[in-house]
Amino acid sequence: MDDLELFEPGGRIPRRRVVAAARWDSAPIRRAVRKARAEGRLIDLTFGRACHWVYFLDTGHVALGTKGMDDETL
Repeated sequence: MDDLELFEPGGRIPRRRVVAAARWDSAPIRRAVRKARAEGRLIDLTFGRACHWVYFLDTGHVALGTKGMDDETL
């Protein structure tokens, strides 16, 4: 499973790097995204589309994604 990737319109993320994934509509998640943006750790993979998911990576970066997640995605 280490070689699989999450594909987003603006790029892709290796699944082995994802520590956590959360829905965008949570206020604490939005605060984490604002903090990551201010610190230069935000990666926007939405390609101008609406954000639905936020991925927290093992490098400390936070990535925005558009695709829905299910039990098989991670």
